[in-house]
Amino acid sequence: MRYVVFLLAALLVCGCVHETKPTEYSDSVVSLSCPTGWAILTAKNNAGASVICQERVVGGASCSVMWQGSELDLTQIETNPGILPLNGGNVNPMPWEKSTFQGHAALSQRAFKKGSVENEGAEYTNEGLAFNCGGRGYIIRFSAPTKNMLELNQSFESIKESFKCG
Repeated sequence: MRYVVFLLAALLVCGCVHETKPTEYSDSVVSLSCPTGWAILTAKNNAGASVICQERVVGGASCSVMWQGSELDLTQIETNPGILPLNGGNVNPMPWEKSTFQGHAALSQRAFKKGSVENEGAEYTNEGLAFNCGGRGYIIRFSAPTKNMLELNQSFESIKESFKCG
């Protein structure tokens, strides 16, 4: 009987341990891994689709990957900083800067936004990448409370490193 109680206790403890591997998303267009404990949300429409990795805390961080069926006009985006806003609302975008992402010509941008009342008006930092891959246009947007951006940088880098387009 002692062994049965021990076995049941061991199973109960093991059942309470959180999953330690990243959450993964993959389809015929894109694949990526979200950090452990982050949720994946997806949305699709006629123009394209998106995958969002979201930290499971109120007012936390998120990473959204959006794509469309045709390539982005990077020249037009570069000359019009607000053409692809990183977030709706009170956004103060910086100019897009030329960069590369996984060997693809890309543009990067940083923007700041005052948060909602629910988030106590916290300032958010949004960072974005716009690039083309495999005939499609992609935008990767990272958003986090500015005060947490440094500690979340490793999570954002791991998402970018895991990203594959096809």
